[in-house]
Amino acid sequence: ARTRLKTENPAWQAIRTGQPVSLANHTALIARDGTERQIADSCAPILNENREVLGAVLVFRDVTADYRRRAELREIRERFSQIAEQCGELIWETDAAGLFTYVSRACRTLLGYDEEELVGKLHFYDLHREEGRQEFRRTALAAFERREIFRDLHNLVVAKDGRALDVLTNGIPVVDGEGRLVGYRGSDRDISDLKKAETALRESEIQHRLLIEHAVSGIAVHEIIWDAEGKPCDFVYLSANAAFETHTGLRAADVVGRQATKILPGIEKTPLLEIYGNVVRYGESVSFEQEFAPLGRYFAVNAYRVSEGRFATVFTDITHRRQA
Repeated sequence: ARTRLKTENPAWQAIRTGQPVSLANHTALIARDGTERQIADSCAPILNENREVLGAVLVFRDVTADYRRRAELREIRERFSQIAEQCGELIWETDAAGLFTYVSRACRTLLGYDEEELVGKLHFYDLHREEGRQEFRRTALAAFERREIFRDLHNLVVAKDGRALDVLTNGIPVVDGEGRLVGYRGSDRDISDLKKAETALRESEIQHRLLIEHAVSGIAVHEIIWDAEGKPCDFVYLSANAAFETHTGLRAADVVGRQATKILPGIEKTPLLEIYGNVVRYGESVSFEQEFAPLGRYFAVNAYRVSEGRFATVFTDITHRRQA
């Protein structure tokens, strides 16, 4: 049906050769009315006791519907393969033992493998990094037996060029009409860049925390409180470093989680609340010197907004300089 070339009648071929004959795949039978049907057929010679050819038996069946279903399946797979490739996801199918039976084109982009290098040759666990591979295999196949659904399973795989990749695996069991496990179908999404970003963020947070904890200046983070008219009326201490205690004489454990007006009575009568309110409202960083009468100290303060409704202060005790 693909080449549109005529083929020899298999009956004549069987009679001539005395051997069974099967037509090539994709053979079409054209009826008198011009209708074409895909067929699968075979022909065998009829032999007498002397193995002389008396005739032939030709058997064929209409497989048009099968071809149509296969074409529809190819179209569906192609459609999902294109979508998955655009999304950067690898679509795959395995048999009940975990052997790949299908992989989408994204496999080459993600792992560097062509389809023929995986399908029918490698199991999904063969792509797992060597360290921990056997344990991963046992755990995964046990899940296969229980027919579990995989949702965002973190998986460590190795690409063809040796690159280690972090992927999220999603998969569902595929069963036949009698409820027997046929295999699994699912997808892998590369999250390596996300993992690297998370690691970099964690390292940055650790460095930032160490910097704050060992800073010479006092550092505190606060959350502003607004009154019913939208004016700043107080703030809450959210965190404070060790130097906070040195410069203020207050224990961080005694102030975190409490309102400033409870810790520093009279602070609402100073310009501080208005200054901090503007820092939070407009995102303006400010530097100023201010007396904290309840503490009997002067401070040089830098204040800036750190997030919605929150601000940080970096300050040093300058009382000796002001009193000199």
